[in-house]
Amino acid sequence: VMGVLDPVFVAFLSGRSCRCNSAHATVQDLKEEAERKLATTIEHLIGPDMQPLNGAMTLQEANILPGNILTAVLDPVVLKDFGHGISMRTAQSVFAEYGPKIDVLEDWKDLKDSSSLQKVLPPGHVALSQLLRLSPEDVAFPKPVEVEMPTCVGAESVWRSSATGWEPLGAKFSDGRVVVALSHFCDLVATGPCGLKAVGFIDPNGANAKVALLHVACESCQNSLEHLCSDADMLGSFKKCGPSVPLGTYRHDEDLQLRQGQETTNLKVRFHRMPQVSRKLVAHSASRFDVEIEGDDHQFEELRSEAAPSATSSNPASDLQSAPATSQGQAIPAAPAAMASDASTAQ
Repeated sequence: VMGVLDPVFVAFLSGRSCRCNSAHATVQDLKEEAERKLATTIEHLIGPDMQPLNGAMTLQEANILPGNILTAVLDPVVLKDFGHGISMRTAQSVFAEYGPKIDVLEDWKDLKDSSSLQKVLPPGHVALSQLLRLSPEDVAFPKPVEVEMPTCVGAESVWRSSATGWEPLGAKFSDGRVVVALSHFCDLVATGPCGLKAVGFIDPNGANAKVALLHVACESCQNSLEHLCSDADMLGSFKKCGPSVPLGTYRHDEDLQLRQGQETTNLKVRFHRMPQVSRKLVAHSASRFDVEIEGDDHQFEELRSEAAPSATSSNPASDLQSAPATSQGQAIPAAPAAMASDASTAQ
């Protein structure tokens, strides 16, 4: 009671302050009370003698008496961009002490114990975000670390690795992005149900065609496709064909079969690396080509708007129209270099 009646005051240089209990056991306990009352993160306290205080010290050792005014030094929150639309937000002291980092994994099998993750996912769920590895692991951070990343529209769950397997994690989804708060690091992935569609492209200067595989109703996947359409080594010389073909749902790493005559191409479905582009196919003319997709024949023809481009339409992916969606899904935006690597087999 005396500690409450005879408080210690914690103040910022700006003049904002609060009353704290002078009966706390340690400086750390006092600092945590001040953080709660001031609704901010304090890096350290400065004592009456203007020296930084060690959190492990008792108030007596720190020479803190009732009525003293301690100065609070802020621990500013820092936002760090890791590329690929991924960012991390936490106190500056956490970045300085632990050096947290994020790596984007290339393949589902790179995840820790990916087979056990597949077993606990709800039916129809696939990866709808990048596959992340956050480090250092096995370190409990003194302050929460927020990680934000892009997801598909269909993403509805986030999963994290742990010592006992994979477990769901509380998350906030909004506008094709997700934010999670972590106290220690792990592997991380967002999942949900998602359908696919195929879009045809033809090279009017040769006898070549390609098929792009992407998520249904996917604005981010569309944006990524536009990057490929501006790359001379990918789809830069190709024109879009229609109609696009709804393909339904697939499992991760399931093969999608394309056939022309006796030639067969198996395109492995990787939901976290959309859009995917096939190798070169044979075009029957400069304006159309036929291909069998999973046993069904499809004819792609150069769209009328592509055959007679206007001054306001020059990008072959800019007005891409899809068939009615069979399920929701929005692909993650990926860096152009990463997409080019993923589609290298298309050459």
